Amino acid sequence: FLAGRLLSGLMAGTGPIAQAAMMDRSSETERGRNMSNVVLVNCVGLVTGPAVGGGLAHWDFRAPLGFAFVLCVLAFLWIRHSHFAEAHAGKPLALSWWRPIEIFLQAIRHPAIGPIALSYLLFQLGFALYYVYILVEMQKTYRATPLELGLFSAVLGVGFVIGTTAGYRAAAGWLKTDARVARAGLTACGIVILLAALPLGAPLQVLVALLAAVSNVIAFVALLNF
Repeated sequence: FLAGRLLSGLMAGTGPIAQAAMMDRSSETERGRNMSNVVLVNCVGLVTGPAVGGGLAHWDFRAPLGFAFVLCVLAFLWIRHSHFAEAHAGKPLALSWWRPIEIFLQAIRHPAIGPIALSYLLFQLGFALYYVYILVEMQKTYRATPLELGLFSAVLGVGFVIGTTAGYRAAAGWLKTDARVARAGLTACGIVILLAALPLGAPLQVLVALLAAVSNVIAFVALLNF
């Protein structure tokens, strides 16, 4: 299982490729709106994926894995026949296990990018811990079934969609700068996640998850636009 998760993470490059292609083709004024659209497409998958996966797992635990494999093959074929940018002669591609760590260390040491990269790392790590905690809590305390867990994860996806389509644009119009939007989103997300530790009951935990997702993605988009 752990080896499968490692391989899945290593091959999860579709989203970053789409973001990089969008950044290359967007002007300074269009970048924020276009980035939110890219995140929106990702959020649509976050809504439908858990719901479909939960439904398939309710039928057979192996079914979501087979369905995910088919989607990965389709994504590979789509990327293979797409043109994200004009072709340019470049250096031969050299894959290395050390390369991701090297890029991360370069980002952290960069005087302008370092604080943003560290902020991104910490707040995404915190949200990932919350996500694992709340799924275990929903299953252990509230006896959620695989289908219910999938629908609960879909609620998070709905929050990501709301934050991307309406939340970020409203926050950017009100707070004016991405720095202020990021600070407000991070603060709100932290406060909401702390509420999840209280004995709220299943319905309120769903509401907390929705608000956490909205505030998280607002900060996410703002940090990407720095």
